[in-house]
Amino acid sequence: MASESECDGCLSGFAPTSTGQYIVNAWAKEENAPNSATTYTSPQLSLNSLDAAGQVIATELATPSGPIIDGWQRIEKPFTMAPGAAKFQVQFGTSGSPVYFDDIRIFPADGSMKCYVYDPENLRFVAELDERNFATFYEYDNEGNLVRVKKETERGIKTLKETRQNAPHLEVP
Repeated sequence: MASESECDGCLSGFAPTSTGQYIVNAWAKEENAPNSATTYTSPQLSLNSLDAAGQVIATELATPSGPIIDGWQRIEKPFTMAPGAAKFQVQFGTSGSPVYFDDIRIFPADGSMKCYVYDPENLRFVAELDERNFATFYEYDNEGNLVRVKKETERGIKTLKETRQNAPHLEVP
């Protein structure tokens, strides 16, 4: 982990060690992939173990696997830092087409993680990412009532719950 002076915006509380096992997961989208693609070949995450001087001493590569869901494919890789590593670095790359990365998470392999997403304008709760980095989406009507809950699965996004409300129409004489 880089010190605050070496890295603007680095997380000060996460400091992986060379004895721990971790999981990195993310979602990747290949910009120019054909609709018929069953896997992406361009997205790459390089998981680099660095010595105290910042030199790479070992690299593990993480690539997408599993189904493409709504244009995105998941990357998930367990890893261990190299013995003697003082720092850890993740590099986002592509072997060809432009690539987008989203929902990037690194956490201890014996832990679990949930993430929450809020709309920045109205602060409504709009999504929850579960332990496997699959999302549950919450949709609201114009009045702020929850109307739909959808779940991202390996078979695509499925609607779990849908609610409709009616207000009686009052005529004003």
